Amino acid sequence: MFGDTLAFALVERGIDVRFPLNARYFVHHTRLVDPDRIDGGLVLVVDDEMPTEAPAGELVAEADLGSGFDVASFRALVAAAESAGEVRLGPQVAGELSDDERTLATALLEEMLDEPGSVLLRPDMLAFLADHPILEQPALDPRLAARVLASIEALGDEWHPGTATRLRLYLVDREELLDVATIHEIGRASGDDR
Repeated sequence: MFGDTLAFALVERGIDVRFPLNARYFVHHTRLVDPDRIDGGLVLVVDDEMPTEAPAGELVAEADLGSGFDVASFRALVAAAESAGEVRLGPQVAGELSDDERTLATALLEEMLDEPGSVLLRPDMLAFLADHPILEQPALDPRLAARVLASIEALGDEWHPGTATRLRLYLVDREELLDVATIHEIGRASGDDR
């Protein structure tokens, strides 16, 4: 959606845009890319909660979409979780959690080490981490968990995992474009054995 919107905005401003081949039947065939004549292109990168890997090339524009989601706090939580090799509950846990709660907490937290980017988006996990600063490792700041949770709650039904938070536009040369584009987008150039 973002790519099509950008392409049509560029055409509207008089820029000669060649559309990817998967736009066939939506634009005139003379407006489609010719893989033998590609000399470069624009790659639009859409970030959500985590940044998307950027192509080699020159960053020419970026826009924060103002999603309302606390991206900085979330990424700091994920980085802290990824830096830990194990879950270790702090000594104060003995008085705060029952044996069953401790077992459940440990299982959930170990799941977080495997998939921090998805587990730390769960409001129940964020609420637990905000209310129970019980971890020795990973050392997750309960204030960050509370901030992420507050941003999710403030957005209500308007937010879901995978919501775009930022757009970045890169100018890439032929080789860089061939490296990131799919065959469905640009086809195969003559003699291309990729």
